[in-house]
Amino acid sequence: MKPIRLRARFNPEKDGIALSKLGKQVSALDGFLRSVIKDIGEEDAPNSWRAYNFKNGSVFTTAEFNAVTNAESRSKFNSAIDFFTHFNDKKQVNPPDFLHVRTLGKFSSLCQSLDDERLGLATYHPKTGRQNSFQFIDKSIAKKIEVLFEADILYYGSIMGHTHSWN
Repeated sequence: MKPIRLRARFNPEKDGIALSKLGKQVSALDGFLRSVIKDIGEEDAPNSWRAYNFKNGSVFTTAEFNAVTNAESRSKFNSAIDFFTHFNDKKQVNPPDFLHVRTLGKFSSLCQSLDDERLGLATYHPKTGRQNSFQFIDKSIAKKIEVLFEADILYYGSIMGHTHSWN
């Protein structure tokens, strides 16, 4: 059994990133990952993700969920990340059934934390554990994601009580 892992690359075109931005982005990434973990049915807890394997230049890190998971959970996690990272490429805009609207909001917050930067995310193959290629997101995706949970709501029903009018 392997853990769920995600490789993150902050600000890939530039050398380094401002600490204040990095802190905001890492916090948003943690909130998003914790939300996805809840959606796939794994138990979430504070400090459930740990970062390791840092590299110089643009910040590289690997985030690992601190629990042993099965291949199905890893596949669901990867499909959630793939939905978000390939969002611009897709004609279909419906998220996987297991994703909660809360997770869409967390991903939108993650995108909003990117000013002029991009964030690369790479999942790991659920069976072999090999890293997949990086997919990059930026702030522009946030607006497209927000459309998913800002759809018009139709209400059918009646008003209880009395209706009054006055001038």
